[in-house]
Amino acid sequence: MASDRKGQGIHNQYLKIISGSSKGVAANIGRSLLCFFEFLYKGVTEIRNWLFEKGYLKIEKLPIPVISVGNLTAGGTGKTPVVFYLVQWLVALSKKSAIVTRGYKAEIDLSKSHLVSDSQGFLLNEKEAGDEATQLAKSLPDTPVWIGANRVQSGWRAYQESGAEILLLDDGFQHRRLARDVDIILIDALRPWGYDHVLPRGLLREDKKNLKRADLVLITRSDLVDEEALTSIEKEIKKISPEMPIFQTTHEAKTLRNLQGNPIEFAPSNLIKKAYLFCGLGNPQGFFETARQAGFSVVGKKEFPDHYSYDPTDLIFLQKEAKELGAEVLVTTEKDGVKLESFGVTEIPIWQLGIELSVKNGEDELKNVIMSKYNF
Repeated sequence: MASDRKGQGIHNQYLKIISGSSKGVAANIGRSLLCFFEFLYKGVTEIRNWLFEKGYLKIEKLPIPVISVGNLTAGGTGKTPVVFYLVQWLVALSKKSAIVTRGYKAEIDLSKSHLVSDSQGFLLNEKEAGDEATQLAKSLPDTPVWIGANRVQSGWRAYQESGAEILLLDDGFQHRRLARDVDIILIDALRPWGYDHVLPRGLLREDKKNLKRADLVLITRSDLVDEEALTSIEKEIKKISPEMPIFQTTHEAKTLRNLQGNPIEFAPSNLIKKAYLFCGLGNPQGFFETARQAGFSVVGKKEFPDHYSYDPTDLIFLQKEAKELGAEVLVTTEKDGVKLESFGVTEIPIWQLGIELSVKNGEDELKNVIMSKYNF
């Protein structure tokens, strides 16, 4: 949509200002104004956290264990592959889990809780449920996925109606009303500290000192930076919480599917094709690099705003660009793919690249840390 593309231009300019790459008087004035609003926002978040810690705001406990996967920064840190990894592990332990997420950009009324899908199939479509919930439901067809602004209500319904034995709370670090047994924080190695400022001056959702609330930290996309950068991130974490368990993880391309969901052989003959990459993510560079590492010969790429709603003119543009650059395929994410299914077959095929989490160091220790918090 034209309005979304205009919004992407504004967002890119905003990132240049907060990162400091935009210079000049206007940029300096902009940063000064954002500092004022940062002061207000940070104050509100600190008061809210204090109210929870002192018991003035109620924290509600479910009868089942809750594992929260969240982050300190706005934008994509790779939560979905982590949730997928945890569900697969719990399946191996013969534990029935359910996923609770807000349902960002869902068209359905989020003041109530809704079941997106379970082992019987889909109850909501992508427009109603939003792209992230739909992607989770498609990737994990036997795992109930619930959406709603009230995560406590969704959690109770997952327990009572879906028979969940363990709840996975997606993007839950700041949603403190629901008690959790394990708090997992993700830090993106490419953009770890959100330019060291709280929103809107930076991308931190709250002061990074609050990292101490977490039970463990996963550094995602750790293969996309050098050892010096990883050491710096770990030192900063240890400065905040000296005993914090830290695990380095990577995002690895594992599967290929067309827009109709049919598998495409994940083989060198397909992975060496000339590819035009596109996505609508909070942090697109991670996807682009993962696709390149998978073996694709990248001839072009296009960023869209996070959670972008594609229309036919976008497909015409992408097909034209890809054709002019000699691309054999267009490659996108599974999150984008759920919004493109209705467009049918295209002249240059569009493939969805499936990405999974891999733990670089101490996978057994990671699982032991989680299990030590609650006797699964």
